[in-house]
Amino acid sequence: MTDLSNSQIDPTATTTVGPTGVTITRIGFGTAPLGGLYEVVDEAEAHAAVQRGLDAGLGYFDSAPHYGWGLAEERLGAALAHAGRRPAIGTKIGYGLRPSTEASHDFFGTPPLEPYIDWTEEGVQRSFEGSLERLGTDRVDILYLHDPTNGEFDDLVRVGATTARKWQDEGIVGAVGVGMNTTADAVALLELVELDAVLIAGRVSLLDQSATEVLLPRCASRGTSVIVGGVYSSGILARPDVSAKYDYKPAAAELVERARQIGVICERHGVPLQAAAIQFPFRYDAVTAVIPGMRSVEEVDQNLAWCAHEIPAELWVELEAAGHIPPLDD
Repeated sequence: MTDLSNSQIDPTATTTVGPTGVTITRIGFGTAPLGGLYEVVDEAEAHAAVQRGLDAGLGYFDSAPHYGWGLAEERLGAALAHAGRRPAIGTKIGYGLRPSTEASHDFFGTPPLEPYIDWTEEGVQRSFEGSLERLGTDRVDILYLHDPTNGEFDDLVRVGATTARKWQDEGIVGAVGVGMNTTADAVALLELVELDAVLIAGRVSLLDQSATEVLLPRCASRGTSVIVGGVYSSGILARPDVSAKYDYKPAAAELVERARQIGVICERHGVPLQAAAIQFPFRYDAVTAVIPGMRSVEEVDQNLAWCAHEIPAELWVELEAAGHIPPLDD
């Protein structure tokens, strides 16, 4: 049923992940930008951003070897080493890193490495050990299986998921999840693997609600937490202009125009487009947390401000009427 009250988000409110005792905040810190996503990020700036997030009370930081070819994990680990407190940390397995002189197309300022898919027992072990070393920790709170596709499900179930559960039993992993960009694969994997959490990126957004139809209800029925990434759809909902990206690629003109139309409706209600984007996933009870990517102190502050911006219920009603978002089930 549509909630007709005004809304805003407390980013530091805590919640638990699935049936585990892992506690995270409703807003987490996505670290892909710290790995140089789209542009070089200064190391001192990256460390300052992490510290600002901690000072603001954010209690979950999400990373992966794939983010800047280990650079994001390395920077997060270095920042936390001097932070004075340890938040919940998430990272991922499924990609290994090997030497390469090829330039990255998405990440800049990265070490001379490249990612490759590896679901073998040795590969999964190397991936996790490398992450722990870069993060400067002996355990993580959430370990995700990263971007598996149907062609990898057999190895993933046999090796990746089984090994992750073994580490959970040993106490070096708090919760086991999957991190994906594709709704259909996430739904298919849920039928094969018991998961504590699903991190779905870009599919619970103002431009794409495909995960809300089947994935979110299925997770809710199983007690599986949903963590949402990509709320700005790779940038187009943060700045809908001709340079915008969508799904990590240059955005089509029709998508830019649709984002602008949503922005016009938001402006009519006195709401920044970005505030609507970061708060939208919380309309769904299945959503446990949202993890916007952040690269600077300014971006941390701005995301927190957008969480605090009060959104009138009439905005959601108008976006529904215009066909931009689906109505909530009664």
